[in-house]
Amino acid sequence: MHMACPQCFLEGRANREYWIHGGSCGGYLYIDDSGYVRCDKCGKSAKVTRMRFSCDCGKHRFTISSKKGWGGAVCASDISNKSDALSWFQSFLKHL
Repeated sequence: MHMACPQCFLEGRANREYWIHGGSCGGYLYIDDSGYVRCDKCGKSAKVTRMRFSCDCGKHRFTISSKKGWGGAVCASDISNKSDALSWFQSFLKHL
C-alpha cells in the first residue's frame, strides 16, 4: 500500500507512505477489494475497519480509523493510476 494514514487524511495530512507490517515481520501490506489488509510476508490479514495501525509520523499509535478515513485515504492513493480503479474502489467501499 502506498497511501496516507486514514486518520491523518481525516486531519488534512495526506502524505503517502508504504505500509509495513509491524513487529519482527516487516512485510509489505496490501489492501484488497474486499476491504482486507494482507501482509505479503507472513500472510496475516485483517479487515481494515478492525485494523490497528501506527503511522510513520508518530501521530497515531494503534488507532482504528473510520470508514470515512479509509475511503478518503484509498481514493487519494496510487490506486487511481490503475485501469480498473473505479470497479476496485467501488468493491472496496461496498465491503467496508
